[in-house]
Amino acid sequence: CLTRNYSAKSFTNFYSRQLIERIKRQSQSFESFWRMIEPAPHGIVHSAIGGEGGDMTQMHSPNDPLFWLHHTNIDRMWAEWQDMDTSK
Repeated sequence: CLTRNYSAKSFTNFYSRQLIERIKRQSQSFESFWRMIEPAPHGIVHSAIGGEGGDMTQMHSPNDPLFWLHHTNIDRMWAEWQDMDTSK
């Protein structure tokens, strides 16, 4: 069974498109990009959907189909960042 403890309150801290664009422009290396997206927008989705004890906050988060949609979006952000400058 899938366990979710959805927390709408957590999504109030979610990053806007403008903030994500600013992160991509400011990141000069993969490490700086990763450090800026890891807590949010990446981590906040796991916390908001999984909640305390939910699958998305556990090591078995790939059991939740939303995990794959979420990580596809993170991969899209990374690809957009890479496309901004081919020297990175």
